[in-house]
Amino acid sequence: MKTRNKIIIIVGSVTLLLGGVSGGHYLYSENYKINVPDKITLDKPTKTLTTKGRGIYDTDGNKVVLNGINYGNWLIQEEWMSVNSIGPTRDEQGNLSIKDGVVNSYLEMTQEDLDLAFENNPNLTKDQVKELQELYLDSYCTEEDFKNIKDVGFNMIRLPFYYRNLLEGDNDNLTMKEDAFKYLDFFLENCKKYDLFCILDLHGVPGGQNGLEHSGTFDCEFFTNDKYIDVVCNLWKDIALHYINDRPDLSYTIAAFDILNEPTGSNHRTGKEEWVVFDKIYDAIRSVDQDHIISIESCWSYYGFANPKKMGWENVLYQLHLYNWDDPKVSYNAFFYYKNASRYFSDYNVPLYIGEFTFFNTEKAWEKYLNYWTDNSISWSVWSYKVCTNGWWDSTWGLYVRRLHLYDGNYKLDCSSATYEDIKWNYENEVTSKTYETGDLYKYMTNYFNNR
Repeated sequence: MKTRNKIIIIVGSVTLLLGGVSGGHYLYSENYKINVPDKITLDKPTKTLTTKGRGIYDTDGNKVVLNGINYGNWLIQEEWMSVNSIGPTRDEQGNLSIKDGVVNSYLEMTQEDLDLAFENNPNLTKDQVKELQELYLDSYCTEEDFKNIKDVGFNMIRLPFYYRNLLEGDNDNLTMKEDAFKYLDFFLENCKKYDLFCILDLHGVPGGQNGLEHSGTFDCEFFTNDKYIDVVCNLWKDIALHYINDRPDLSYTIAAFDILNEPTGSNHRTGKEEWVVFDKIYDAIRSVDQDHIISIESCWSYYGFANPKKMGWENVLYQLHLYNWDDPKVSYNAFFYYKNASRYFSDYNVPLYIGEFTFFNTEKAWEKYLNYWTDNSISWSVWSYKVCTNGWWDSTWGLYVRRLHLYDGNYKLDCSSATYEDIKWNYENEVTSKTYETGDLYKYMTNYFNNR
């Protein structure tokens, strides 16, 4: 209660402060609407989506607001949302944590850990490991998933990917794979077929950009390692060139290059040290591609955004991730009023994109804020398309949910010791229509789109 009161007091103080500043009232006024023209005359012809002021526009100058969903856990995995694991957690006596007949706690796992578990699994040959990893990728994302997403009403998918999807070798000698673009091309081909835009999100880099599970490694060395930075600059340059020279038919489908997911460094906040690296990546892309929007992230506040004019950045999208982890102790009104108030101090004339968020089970918040963002030309993408739960319960983290039942013989795979047959069976059943069901998030999203 004391914490909540402090937050409300802070919000109230900032509100009073901004109320006395000309134009500041819009930051907390629900009736304020950001004025973004529905149609503009483009300064120059473009082959891709482009930005002007606070808006995103197509090649005819029509405004586009991206209403999207993330396709997490495909190209880079996280234990909490995956059928895969590196084993359950145990207490000092070696006992499992079991509740209601379900193993409810597993070891935190990065993609790096998962790859190592496969490599050391005594039941698998190298050829079997490769076969199973390809089976997972071919099952977890199929054409039916793009139709599912389109049928709900989304117009965009944000695709998290890992540097090792495209590069191979040890981190000191990384080279491009022969079939590096196999999965990115497949994904974009299906986005194009179903009239969906795609934001390519580099979710994990060599050395790690935040040291958290979802970046692929618990290391956090990227921002202090010039070699790793050069690798990522060259990687983005190669991606841009691929969709200019090799697959120009997919270029328009790419809404933006999201250069680095949640780039916090060891301080867990985005700041000047990270801006220097962003600038290098920006320059690498712009050396070959002047057209695509570049998405630049800040964690976890608007204060982490650099002034784009001072940086010399053009045609950029600013991205923020918003998670109210204190819900329901802190209401969404208080949470967003505080966030919006902080925005006043770095309110640049570029489009805003909420790249990740959830409102958990607060149904009114889903309705209220999705409409507020869209009405104010703020693009968004919810996390995520599909997830796995340990038992029989739903999860608002996924549009589709695979519910594991211990009594049915289903449990998270321990990829360091599971047999070839067990892994193969589970991966064959990662096809959405085989083992996944819709849940509350599906209801919230269909309600939103049906009422727009």
